[in-house]
Amino acid sequence: MNFVPFATDIVAGVDVDAVLADLADDGVAAPAAQVDGLRVVVANAAEQGVPLRVVVIEQDPFLPEQLRDLATSVGNAEGGTVVAMSPHMIGTNSDSISRFVLEEAETAPRTGDSSADVQAFVDQIAEPSLPWTAIASIITLAVLVLVVLGTALNVRASRRQAGAARSAGAGGIGVDVGSQAGPDS
Repeated sequence: MNFVPFATDIVAGVDVDAVLADLADDGVAAPAAQVDGLRVVVANAAEQGVPLRVVVIEQDPFLPEQLRDLATSVGNAEGGTVVAMSPHMIGTNSDSISRFVLEEAETAPRTGDSSADVQAFVDQIAEPSLPWTAIASIITLAVLVLVVLGTALNVRASRRQAGAARSAGAGGIGVDVGSQAGPDS
């Protein structure tokens, strides 16, 4: 049995040049019944500062990665953020939003209404996220301060103990072992 890899095909039956031509006027390439609702979502996304392109195909591709590849091809040509979706799958690409944020937004529950699904995606990516770099920096700085403070307190306590031991020996309380006469003397 020989292993034959799958052909790397964006989505069977989808002409990227035709999709790009369809996107040119309104940022939407979709079946006619879905275009009006998606135009509203694209306009709302633009108001939120997200340059959005939406591609809807009517059949699920063989692999979900094919939708991401389609979105990447459109994104390379058009720029911005691209959502490529089919009835049960979604693929995205963006030149300004991290892959982490895109994939998180892709996991939003699907309703079957492409306009509502894309709007949920836009809401997710436009939602302010936690500033993880700042949080990590603050935590790192706090740990560093605690280590320096703990080390300084430890050194101070050690010096106090050493000073107390020297003071105890100098006060005559200690016994000079060398001056004691033993039983053999």
